[in-house]
Amino acid sequence: GFAKVATTALAGRLVAAETETLRTLARAGLTRLTPPRVLSAGPWRGLEILVQSPLPVRQPRRPAPARLAAATAEVAAVGGITTQPLDGPYLAGLRERVAALPAGPARDGLAAALDALRPAGTELRIGSWHGDWTPWNTAVVADTVLAWDWERFAAGVPVGFDALHYDLQPRALGRVDAAGAAAADSVRRAPELLAPLLVPAGSAPAVAVLYLVE
Repeated sequence: GFAKVATTALAGRLVAAETETLRTLARAGLTRLTPPRVLSAGPWRGLEILVQSPLPVRQPRRPAPARLAAATAEVAAVGGITTQPLDGPYLAGLRERVAALPAGPARDGLAAALDALRPAGTELRIGSWHGDWTPWNTAVVADTVLAWDWERFAAGVPVGFDALHYDLQPRALGRVDAAGAAAADSVRRAPELLAPLLVPAGSAPAVAVLYLVE
């Protein structure tokens, strides 16, 4: 097995969240995706632990964009997919979280990005996301897509966040000088990136802005 032991309060919350997510995924009837199974979980000597089954990550990788997109869509559909207007509950909650940030240019910039959205007539497909869907947390192998590190899985977010994250993070992580241009490029290319997830082209740039604020 592969064990995670939480040594801080934040890690404890993340380990507990991943445990619950893996149990949810085990009941979800997944066919395109293989997450770990929970072997054991709970408190141990005052620490939260999670022991999960190892994934066969040493299998040869078989890059296949269509199969990766199908697995991404399967994550989005865990718990079902609904629709809501752009100015609906998701945006309202995101505005509240931005407003709760410490005062400063970061908060002001995020709020301005949300204020610049044009919600009239724009609908969002709402589903779930892995929360850190990247090439280093997934492996496309011969018959499935392996995926691990589920501690930031969440429901109630616009469909497309995972696809945008997968595209942006390798180009921006640790590269402060390139991050702004990469983020702007994600917004520009959002219709192409999100088409496999059935996100309408007219909604895709707004979804990309919401992802960046999130």
